[in-house]
Amino acid sequence: MYIKQVLIEGFKSYKDQMMLEGEFSPMINVVVGANGSGKSNFFHAIRFVLNDAFINMRGDERLQLLHEGAGHRVSNAWVEVVFDNEDGRFPIDKTEVRLRRTINAKKDDYSLDKKHINKAEVSNLLESAGFSKSNPYYIVQQVSVLDKRTHTLDKQYAEAMAHSSKLTDDRKAKQREEDAAGRALAAAKEELKLAQQNYDRCMPNDVRRGMQGLDMLAQRFGVDMGGVHGAIIEHIKTNEAFHIAIDTIAGNHLFDVLVDNDEVAARLIQGLHSRNLGRATFVPLNRLGGMPDAEPPSQFGTDVVPLLRKVQSDPRFRPAMKDLFGQALLCRDKEVATEVCRSTDKFDCVTVDGEKFGRRGNISGGHVVKSRARLAVYEILMHARNEVREKEALLREVGNAAQALQKACEEAQGKAHELDHERRQAREALRNKKVELERRKEDEQEVRLKAWCGPVEAELKELRKEMSTEMSSQLTAAEQSEMTGLEISMRQLKEQLKAAAAARNSAVAAVEAVQTHLTGTLLRSVADLEDALATDDAANDRATLELRRADLATLTRSLEETSRKAAEADKEADALGKQLEALRRRRDGLKDAAGKQEAAEDARRV
Repeated sequence: MYIKQVLIEGFKSYKDQMMLEGEFSPMINVVVGANGSGKSNFFHAIRFVLNDAFINMRGDERLQLLHEGAGHRVSNAWVEVVFDNEDGRFPIDKTEVRLRRTINAKKDDYSLDKKHINKAEVSNLLESAGFSKSNPYYIVQQVSVLDKRTHTLDKQYAEAMAHSSKLTDDRKAKQREEDAAGRALAAAKEELKLAQQNYDRCMPNDVRRGMQGLDMLAQRFGVDMGGVHGAIIEHIKTNEAFHIAIDTIAGNHLFDVLVDNDEVAARLIQGLHSRNLGRATFVPLNRLGGMPDAEPPSQFGTDVVPLLRKVQSDPRFRPAMKDLFGQALLCRDKEVATEVCRSTDKFDCVTVDGEKFGRRGNISGGHVVKSRARLAVYEILMHARNEVREKEALLREVGNAAQALQKACEEAQGKAHELDHERRQAREALRNKKVELERRKEDEQEVRLKAWCGPVEAELKELRKEMSTEMSSQLTAAEQSEMTGLEISMRQLKEQLKAAAAARNSAVAAVEAVQTHLTGTLLRSVADLEDALATDDAANDRATLELRRADLATLTRSLEETSRKAAEADKEADALGKQLEALRRRRDGLKDAAGKQEAAEDARRV
């Protein structure tokens, strides 16, 4: 008996009827899907039908199981589990059994093959098939695969250290980048300071003091700056070629402050006056407007254009631009400007080089350095401010990246320390295991030695017994002395043989341990690292590989030396055995001679 199909409708995340495309396997089934795809709810649905955990629910608890979509909850939900009953586990004469549970806010019903049954009947049915109430954990919702790591702790530690080292290098590089960004910001601030000084020198002292006073009103005294739009120069956009002409016509009026109306101007004037912060000229926008566009004399054609056409600005401030530049004409050269002034007294004329012919007959001119024009200096100031903002943003970005790398370094170092601690614990456990194993081997060796030396000891005891009997009286003084020497020699050989056997067993155990570590750990570790060297990420494993190769060479030499000692121990044990056997034969010879002598004495007495 096994679950072959599950149907779900209205339950939790399953609004519409859900049925598997195929059937479950009677063996192992794996449910996979992205986060939020309904895997957990699928298992909850099976438990909903089979598990006592969902029995005797209140109405509000049942409502929590109903699917709730956008704005409303379904009225009913049901789950049907289809069992394959070929083996007859269910006491029902059918090869397929369908158990369904249906709920809504008011009811909770079961049906078996579309026939209503109560909860007690469901419980009895499930128990008859082997589902025990006392052990409801017959559904495995998740399978945890332990110990997924395919590398040893040493390799993990080496990788963690390599990763930590790389992060440290990255952090140092990012720190250097942050230092460079800091120096660039400092240089940009110096440029801004110089640009601000040049801009301040463009203004008369009282104007500069007034502009600074407005900043203080806002920043220090918290005066409401609503309706204030800054100086006219801040709202002019034009081609660099017209900087001098515009500068010549506007003059210091470029620093007049645009405000919405007279009330705003009066409030600011009062603030400057009461705090002795200087003077400023304000242009209320509510007072401007209605001025018609100036048209130059037509006889000059394209040699003359209104200067206002070369000034771009926000439409809100167009009246201020018209008030300032509306009566100015841009002329091709000073000759044209002279002719225009002779023909009309309505316009001020200016050339791109800054030669001005006033409508009242005044003329001004001379050499002007383009880079010192107010608009040019202001643009340099704006560029410097933008540079500072960009450098500050870059420094923040690099600084955040450096902090993130620092945090990553600390986490990587912490992980490496954890792995190192785990590695040390594993090594300590391994050492303890080796000690325990060695102790067991020693115990086994002692048992084997006792079993091996038992007959020898028994034989020696027998010899002592015989030598203490009357047989000793049958031996000559020389033979008795030889027998005593044989006893001492055999006792010494016994001790030497014990030591040789222990050395041999210890050497064999050492050979086995070295071989096990060599073949089971180091060779596999070296093979893994050599495989890693074939990949693009080999740099992190090269140092570890060299260490493992050195360990491999050391263990190989140790194996050879231990094997040599084991062979020598075998050879020594064989030699001692031969000596013991020779002593036994000599002892037996003396024993036979004593026996024959005793028999001859008995014959003479007869």
